[in-house]
Amino acid sequence: MRTARMLVAAMIAAAQPLVACAEEWRLDREASVVSFSYIFFGAEESGTFARFGGTADYSGDAGALVAATLWAETASIDLGNRLRDAAARSSAGFASSEFPLARFELTRLTPLGAGRFRARGIASIKGREKEIEADIRVDLSHDQATAQGALVVDRRDFGIGTGPLMALIDLGDQVAIEFSLIAHPVGITTPQAQQEELQ
Repeated sequence: MRTARMLVAAMIAAAQPLVACAEEWRLDREASVVSFSYIFFGAEESGTFARFGGTADYSGDAGALVAATLWAETASIDLGNRLRDAAARSSAGFASSEFPLARFELTRLTPLGAGRFRARGIASIKGREKEIEADIRVDLSHDQATAQGALVVDRRDFGIGTGPLMALIDLGDQVAIEFSLIAHPVGITTPQAQQEELQ
């Protein structure tokens, strides 16, 4: 769904001593995965977003983090079933025609030690905002940062799965999100960047 922007920021924050000269980092969408699971009529189901991305900016004083965002195109949701996909894009779901993007803006990043961070920020989904947080693990090299973690959100906080017709559907309230994200400093050539240059 929904929330992973904080992760790009956390990766960059952890990488600061190694890449102080790099101002902007970008999520490598082709190498990253954002998935989620939910309960549908008593059974656990899963889904993904096909199109998502994010950036973080370290152009502040002494390389300070000044901005970090992550987004997902809600119409790119894939639940493995066309009827469910259509319902998720409808007004009862994400209302994708009116709210095409789910966004996250980082507000706080707290080191926990041993490569772990607690990322907190504002998720904006379907015109609603809510503060959320996730604990993440970061692994670094000089030109790549990887963040992995998980969190649970309540779909009702964002008006997802509501309306008269939803009374006929047994849909769990909690959505468990898992992520494995990879980011590179802008200027590092990746297969995704090469493809975007050709388009």
